[in-house]
Amino acid sequence: MEKKEEITNAIKLIPSGAVFVTLCSSINLIIYYGMFNIRIIDYLTIKEYASLFMEHILVYLIIILGGYICHLIFNKWLSFLNKWSVIFGILCGIIANLVIFFISNNIYEKINDISYVFYLIIFLTFYLKQLKTKDLNPLIYLMIIALLFSIFSGFSKGYRVKEKGNDLEYNFKFKDNAIRTSKKKLYLGKTEKHIFLYEINSKTARIVDNQNLLETLIIRKN
Repeated sequence: MEKKEEITNAIKLIPSGAVFVTLCSSINLIIYYGMFNIRIIDYLTIKEYASLFMEHILVYLIIILGGYICHLIFNKWLSFLNKWSVIFGILCGIIANLVIFFISNNIYEKINDISYVFYLIIFLTFYLKQLKTKDLNPLIYLMIIALLFSIFSGFSKGYRVKEKGNDLEYNFKFKDNAIRTSKKKLYLGKTEKHIFLYEINSKTARIVDNQNLLETLIIRKN
């Protein structure tokens, strides 16, 4: 009976989980495109919101389900360790990432480093509370990590594009013209009806209607 109740409760969480994943994906895109002064929600259709869920579901499943499985596996293992040794290990991880944060040259790397600090602080908070409440549910903590991941990832991707440019070159061929990306003209992404570019020199975004797009050539840089 208990297993059936757990399965039933898990099924009930699926709609809420879908909304949460869509929310996290939306936050990620809003932050990323917002760094280039693009209000991305004005260019997304309802259909694309559904595709957002499908594109990012694997990432958030790894964070939430993977984290929950790790919790089940390591929960008993941690109980055999001295609590101060666990706390010391987590604090060492926090200090190590702070050191890397200060020596990193790029902003996007610094964002990644500081994000790990926040994840470890959340893990430490959960561990300390679990010492008092043995059956503490980690779901809320994993959801906080997923939400923070959306925020940090959005900023990190934006700064990575600004600092390193595109890993690939894109050649968009239209009926009347063609647009090719370069070091000065960066590709940000696309929706069903638009392509988003960024001009480095003028620091302006360019939004191109892709209704007359014939083909897209993707060229790997040497």
